[in-house]
Amino acid sequence: MMVHLFGATSSPSCANFGLTRTAEDNQQEFSKEAVNSVKDNFYVDDCLNSVSSQNKAIVLVDELRQLLSKGGFRLTKWISNSRKVIDSIPTIRERSSPRSTANRASPGSEMGGGV
Repeated sequence: MMVHLFGATSSPSCANFGLTRTAEDNQQEFSKEAVNSVKDNFYVDDCLNSVSSQNKAIVLVDELRQLLSKGGFRLTKWISNSRKVIDSIPTIRERSSPRSTANRASPGSEMGGGV
């Protein structure tokens, strides 16, 4: 199956299966942190993760985008409390109004991505 209807009763479990399978099938090419993030930090089609530095967030974002693209997923709806992290995401740079909470959040990086 190449496409699944969103909104069906089975959609959450199908999304979870697709994400997990993509991570498992490509775990040799990506860091353990990226693979585990896909396995442990997604709820249906949203990812919520927190890392200790902006640089770690930038690396993780890049790896997640590359890893999930192997399964045909495209991460969207990024948010971070760091402008540096937001600016590092190519799809956001191309849009007119990236979302950032850089001026009102405490140090550290948080991100959520929907597929």
